[in-house]
Amino acid sequence: MKRFIAITLLIGASLTATAQVKNQLASTAWQGAVETSKVVDVVLRYGADTMTMYTVAGKRLLETMTYTMKGDSLTWKKVSGTSPCDTQAIGIYQVMIKNDEMVLKLLKDDCPLRSGALLLKPFKKIAFSNK
Repeated sequence: MKRFIAITLLIGASLTATAQVKNQLASTAWQGAVETSKVVDVVLRYGADTMTMYTVAGKRLLETMTYTMKGDSLTWKKVSGTSPCDTQAIGIYQVMIKNDEMVLKLLKDDCPLRSGALLLKPFKKIAFSNK
């Protein structure tokens, strides 16, 4: 009986850890800057499978993208927004998070304007809001 309980607890802990690794961005928000025709301060708000990008000033919605996480690789696909990226263009980035800072490193992006808009500065974790 003790062995069964121990195995059950290990499986449960393993499944919980796997779920957290698969979607470490869910229910988080990150503030940083992107460069369009000028540098704009933005918030990247991650839901369960969708990322929305808002301006800090005015809270104007710029982009909506679906996303997936596999290991430390983040895949973005545009749903709607102001960028000229096609909705079929896939962007893949390596995510590095340390001390509440996130750096996105380009691995491959079918939309050069999206990858070119990301600055090398890290995004800082901020409070997540469901609003």
